[in-house]
Amino acid sequence: MWDQSTSRRRSEIPVFIGLKYFTSGQPKGFYYAQDLGPIFTTAVVRVRTDDEALAAVATRSSDTNVCFGGAVGIGYRISDFDLRASVFTVRYDKADKTSAVMATVSYSFAEF
Repeated sequence: MWDQSTSRRRSEIPVFIGLKYFTSGQPKGFYYAQDLGPIFTTAVVRVRTDDEALAAVATRSSDTNVCFGGAVGIGYRISDFDLRASVFTVRYDKADKTSAVMATVSYSFAEF
């Protein structure tokens, strides 16, 4: 009797450099943001088939790519807290298929 299970996993690690433009001229209040850089993506697929004749057979396949992406967004900074909404794109050449909306809340421990 065949019993098959498949699992998929995808991870993305962005390494971005970005700019913020504060509308007030001060590093507080509303701002526009742009981040660009390489994104390291890894996809892993595991297929496990249980068969009485073959016992347990497992197959694993993975692929790693580096693509160019970024994020464009608006935010608001209150003291050391930063609230931001962005459109995150993994690949600019396929932005219609690789974009998502994200929201972030961050706290600034140090500034340079």
